[in-house]
Amino acid sequence: MSKKHGLVIRDEDGVTADERMFLTEYVKDRNGQRAAIAVGFAPKGARYTAYRILQRPAVKALFNKMLEEYANTAGVERVKVLEKLRDAFFADTSKMFDAQGGILPPEQWPEECKKLISGYNSGTVTAAERITFHDQIKLGFDLLNEIKPLGQRKGDVPPANVYILNFDDIVSKLRKRGEVIDVTPQK
Repeated sequence: MSKKHGLVIRDEDGVTADERMFLTEYVKDRNGQRAAIAVGFAPKGARYTAYRILQRPAVKALFNKMLEEYANTAGVERVKVLEKLRDAFFADTSKMFDAQGGILPPEQWPEECKKLISGYNSGTVTAAERITFHDQIKLGFDLLNEIKPLGQRKGDVPPANVYILNFDDIVSKLRKRGEVIDVTPQK
């Protein structure tokens, strides 16, 4: 800690120079033990030191501020990510197939479905036509997790206008009701 004559010196954000350096490292990969060691804390107690630092409200507030600044610099806005996730989740991939289950030509695919495609093979005499989809929902949740502020943990109550989706639970419930459709063409 930054001390002068036994006093802890904190900056305008209410954190010490050591805590600020720790956060600069921590924001890279959210590995507290690695960040603590990187800024000079003892390796033996680095995990506990990281935990202790991250419990301080001023440190949490500064981390959340840093995270928001980084996300804005990268052009990532939570609302836009959620809107994209919603669009991807509700995209009707059945519109990519004709009445017999064959794959329509790519130029006839709806725009919202085209964004979900990671690969397309038009097929050959011996190989069937094939579409490969991105796991865009998982990628979106990974991204949201990275830009999630500290203090928003599982037990926290979200604001009334925020919807929390657990994709695995949704798919599981749909499967139980027989509503998950396999869009792999059968030849």
